[in-house]
Amino acid sequence: MEANIHLEYAPLVATLRGRGWEVTAYDEVVGRREDVPGVWTIAIDHGGRLRFTATRPAQVPEGRRLQRDQRRYRLLREAHVTLTVTTKLETAEDLPAVLDQLAAFVAGRGP
Repeated sequence: MEANIHLEYAPLVATLRGRGWEVTAYDEVVGRREDVPGVWTIAIDHGGRLRFTATRPAQVPEGRRLQRDQRRYRLLREAHVTLTVTTKLETAEDLPAVLDQLAAFVAGRGP
């Protein structure tokens, strides 16, 4: 049987901010990074459930401009690759190692 976990958000926020994440914490800790290839997001709840998503362009976007009924439009077609990983933290101290592993998955070092 799984033990009930209740993580405090302050240490999670500190760890994420210390690694360059923009973070908010309300009902869950939510972080975002754009200084990496693509965009990374992370969400962690009090129970330790973690969801990480990394999105990056799969190819160069295709754009074009056109006019319809005297209105100008700019269309941009983009394809992205998205990696989603879920796991569970047992303690806030688990987060640094998990962040390292997530970065390894994004870099292609992992299954």
